[in-house]
Amino acid sequence: MRTFLFYDLETSGLHHAFDQVLQFGAIRTNEQLEEIERHEFRIKIRPDVIPSPEALTTTKVNPELLHQGTYNEYEAMKVIHALINTPETTSIGYNSIGFDDLMLRHAFYRNLFDPYTHGYSNKCSRADLLPVAIIYRQFAPEGIQWPVTEEGKPSMKLELISKLNALASGNAHDAMVDVEATLALARKMKQNATIWSWAMGYFDKNNYNSRLEKYLEAKKLGEQLTIQWGLLVDNKLGGLNGYQAPVLYLGFTGMKQHLYLQLDRTDLEAADQEGTLNELNCVWRGKAGEPPFILPFDKLQSEYITEERRALMSKNIQWIKNNPQSFEQLRQFQIDFRYAEVQNVDEDDRIYQGFWESKVKNMNLSFHQAKDWNEKYDIAGLYPNETVRTLARRILFRNEERLSPELGAQQMEFITERWADEDIIDKTGRPRLTAQKALERTEELLQEEDLADDNRQILEEYMEWLHERLANFY
Repeated sequence: MRTFLFYDLETSGLHHAFDQVLQFGAIRTNEQLEEIERHEFRIKIRPDVIPSPEALTTTKVNPELLHQGTYNEYEAMKVIHALINTPETTSIGYNSIGFDDLMLRHAFYRNLFDPYTHGYSNKCSRADLLPVAIIYRQFAPEGIQWPVTEEGKPSMKLELISKLNALASGNAHDAMVDVEATLALARKMKQNATIWSWAMGYFDKNNYNSRLEKYLEAKKLGEQLTIQWGLLVDNKLGGLNGYQAPVLYLGFTGMKQHLYLQLDRTDLEAADQEGTLNELNCVWRGKAGEPPFILPFDKLQSEYITEERRALMSKNIQWIKNNPQSFEQLRQFQIDFRYAEVQNVDEDDRIYQGFWESKVKNMNLSFHQAKDWNEKYDIAGLYPNETVRTLARRILFRNEERLSPELGAQQMEFITERWADEDIIDKTGRPRLTAQKALERTEELLQEEDLADDNRQILEEYMEWLHERLANFY
């Protein structure tokens, strides 16, 4: 039986590789969105994690609450991995593909659970209510009140939608409150069953690809060139733009990404003259079954397309028509593009360096089934891959408080190094948050005149917590 697992995470920060989940909430429903079961628990913070002060004030978590939890991270990921991989489960949240799923994938990987199976194995799949909600807001808004900020900007924030429509009670950014709001919004949208079925169909890879073929309109530019264009819909475009933009399809890459060139964002003729065509920031990349969504070009809502945007679009099309060879070079460059390889990437962010081999997957099962932490440590040393050996040992150091004196000494060395090392980077070269940076940012926030009293208290307690932790390690 197909079920939906509506879920939400609260985390120690926004970095997928270096932050962790602090709270998990989920409601499983049938296809009629009737509740079957629910799950909610907190997760103890790992000793090597330095939380973001902004995350604590957003979720209203003080340092004392950081150490309270039903599970440590390893135990929690075992539970969540089982829930989200239950056969015929569609896992869905609000902006879940854009954030929550990335957090979970990295957490699964870090704890030696397969990070991808919930997207394809045992008839499991993923979906995201945010892009679906945008479709409803723009093309079938009836029955739901859609928020606009005090500045007059349309907003897709779940917190504002929930408040305006009384979807859930309780504080926003509590995992279960956000899950209840997400499910309530889904139930409202599902009342228009035709659009619900059509919009949810985008998360099926085969449907996504067949819709591209159907929705992208061919347009002949002279005798040498035929382009395909359509309407791209995504939250990043913003409400003042109607969350939509005209795009030209560039093709499919070896990284299994569809490429779209936004026609009303950058002056291609000027970029060509400046020699910066290969540095464009108006190329969208998306995989089948994930946002952004593509609609037929005639669905474009003209009230959101200013004269300036229309003029730039026309100018770019004319440049493409007049410069087919330069356009082809631009297109091929984007298709062949690969990010520069970063050296010394931390093991926690090597998830994209290749899939685990069968031998590693079998050893992972043995690791998870081991009767105690000493046996796990022995298995960790047998992995053929140095990265996985490191991850396995880190699981012990991050989650076990009763290691032997010898392993306890290694554990303290590991934790101290994570707090002291300022050169820990992810695959893009971005550094991990350090204790010093966290202190500096907290001090900046405490200087803000309009800081709420509850946030001030959280930040002051966080400062004390940081100093205490640093004193323990040095």
